[in-house]
Amino acid sequence: MCRIYILAPETTGKIYTPYNFTDARILLAPSFQKCPSVPVFYIIRTHPGNIRWRSIIRSTWAGSLKHSLIFVLGVEQIGEVNELVELEAKKYDDLIVFDMIDSYSNMTLKSLNILSWVVRNCQAPRFFMQGDPDIAAFPDEIASYTSKLDSNLIAIYGKCWKGARAHREDSSKWALNSLIYASVTFPTYLAGGAWLFSPATAKRLLMALEKPLSYVHIDDMLISGIFAELMDIRRVCLKTVGYLYEFSMKQCQNDHILAVLQLEEHEILSTILSYREASIECYSRRSSEGAN
Repeated sequence: MCRIYILAPETTGKIYTPYNFTDARILLAPSFQKCPSVPVFYIIRTHPGNIRWRSIIRSTWAGSLKHSLIFVLGVEQIGEVNELVELEAKKYDDLIVFDMIDSYSNMTLKSLNILSWVVRNCQAPRFFMQGDPDIAAFPDEIASYTSKLDSNLIAIYGKCWKGARAHREDSSKWALNSLIYASVTFPTYLAGGAWLFSPATAKRLLMALEKPLSYVHIDDMLISGIFAELMDIRRVCLKTVGYLYEFSMKQCQNDHILAVLQLEEHEILSTILSYREASIECYSRRSSEGAN
């Protein structure tokens, strides 16, 4: 069992500090008034300066996701939206900009603001996929997989990390002081690069904010690990979400790949093409075998 030490006993409303900044002002938002009723709505967290990454995503795996994809950004200076970001928002109409400094240490606040936005403004989709920009996702396969799921089941789906040890060295960006997080290991959690959840799950996760918790900047471990355990949320470990070295694109897969994590810019398109080519070859091979 993970022990969480209380550092901030004050409360603002029902939410304990330091998580009372999960209601950040929205400086920019898409023009559509309501989220579409789609099988899966995609939410990608990016830094304001990551214009190229967003362009790559729009032109590759997310090309067909009109009004089913948003990029979530913070700002580099409170209250100010970068001029290039404003132009990008006008052109593509797919950005949400929260009035919070966009930094790695604030990633938890960004993810919690996303959950708040989902609960308040985006209940129509059956499922959400939240992810990072350095992934190759396969929307057709994700839609097929989620169509078999019960959206009322409180669960998070993705690549699991089990028994991961807490980093104590100050030089690590994942370092956690033992006064903030006392346990040697983390609870089972999902890699933040791509995870799936339903609107009902988003609401349950936010209920963890009613408990007094220390601030942890490792958002995937906190939300899909600590929060999930506190709120009795099931973590479903998928072998179809993972890293490039875990998949063989030249072999027929029994289960279709949903997402490949932590890719370089040039690897996104090549990964998509390799997977599509392998899928076509596998389909042809199985069709031939079935005819014989």
